[in-house]
Amino acid sequence: MNRIKSAAVSTKNHIESHKGTYAMGLVAIGAIVLQQRNLNEFFKFLEEKGIDPLEFSNPEYYEELNS
Repeated sequence: MNRIKSAAVSTKNHIESHKGTYAMGLVAIGAIVLQQRNLNEFFKFLEEKGIDPLEFSNPEYYEELNS
């Protein structure tokens, strides 16, 4: 039982002493998730309007593929 309690206290102390690092890591993960969600929603919007996302993002390459 002491071994489990010791590990729990050690983990708690580590998180407390590195609180800022963990917070910044969570902010970075949140930003990546938000960016990916916005990108997917934008591509859905383009497809809804009848525009190929590849044509929108790189029209020269799209033209080369379709020629």
